[in-house]
Order: sequence, then structure tokens, then C-alpha cells
Amino acid sequence: MTEQTLEMTEQTEIHISVFEFAMISPNPKGGHHMQAIQATNLVKRYGDVTAVDGLDLQVNRGELYSLLGVNGAGKTTTIKMLSCLAKPTAGDALLMGKSISTEADQ
Repeated sequence: MTEQTLEMTEQTEIHISVFEFAMISPNPKGGHHMQAIQATNLVKRYGDVTAVDGLDLQVNRGELYSLLGVNGAGKTTTIKMLSCLAKPTAGDALLMGKSISTEADQ
């Protein structure tokens, strides 16, 4: 297990735990580490409140992630953006190669 701490704002942070499965699902293109999620500088603001501030995240196929943090750390907002239920204010994420900003309807 690997742990990372992502600074989300000056007052809150999200702890991300990574569990890698022994048998990673192979990439159809021949590799073993196809990125399932690649978030780059993901930001979500609600008026003057910044819920997620510059999130960079990479999850490979076969990895299991958990988001842990205090109330208001941005966990739910991050999942809403990655689920295409909320549009990012800035940045983007790719889910299996498709953009949550420009290809959310696919």
C-alpha cells in the first residue's frame, strides 16, 4: 500500500491510499499500466469557495484508491467531477482516455 497526501487548500487535505492488485488487468494495447484516471490541475469553485484546488492524480488499471479526509476536504466534489456530475472550473481529467470536460456525454 502506498499513501499520498494531497494539499487541497491551505486548511484541508485529502489522504489517498493506493492498493495495487497482484494481477493487474492488461492494457488492450499491450502494456500493463494503462491509466484509468489521469487528473491534471483539477479545480472546482463554488462562488468564493474553492472545494478542490489543483488536484493532480493518476490511477492505473488494477489499482484501488480511497479518498479520506475531514469534512469539506473536497472528496465528494472530486468524485462528482470524475463521475461527470459536476464540471470542473479548471483543469481536466481523463477517464480511460476520455475527457470529463469535453467528452462527458460519451
